[in-house]
Amino acid sequence: MKTFVERLHKGSDLKLEIKRIAKENHFSAACIVNAVGSLSKLVIRTDVQDGKPVIKEYGKVEIVSLIGTIGKNGDHLHIHIAGGQKDGVVVGGHLVDGCIVHTTVELMFLVMNDLEFITKLDPNTGFDELVVN
Repeated sequence: MKTFVERLHKGSDLKLEIKRIAKENHFSAACIVNAVGSLSKLVIRTDVQDGKPVIKEYGKVEIVSLIGTIGKNGDHLHIHIAGGQKDGVVVGGHLVDGCIVHTTVELMFLVMNDLEFITKLDPNTGFDELVVN
């Protein structure tokens, strides 16, 4: 196992950058162990209703939690995020494209190259789920 740290800059799309980092660094299995920073826009999926994702958008937030698993070359991403709004209310859900870095985001990954995370359709849940090899 090893750690990997990267800092994202203003205007970056958080999810797309995580995917890029995983691909460029050939992660086979990784998890996010720490994240600090702010977003000018937070976009999350909170639920699936009638087979359709429920997407919610918020303005500026401070990241208070960012956790998840990252599979081979970023092909599997299952990441949850929580963001604190200016009134102190925290919102959270699945990270989706469109979360834009406000000032900076510092990311720390734990990379486990002796494992491989992939995604396969699970007939029990109806969703693509993590498989560990």
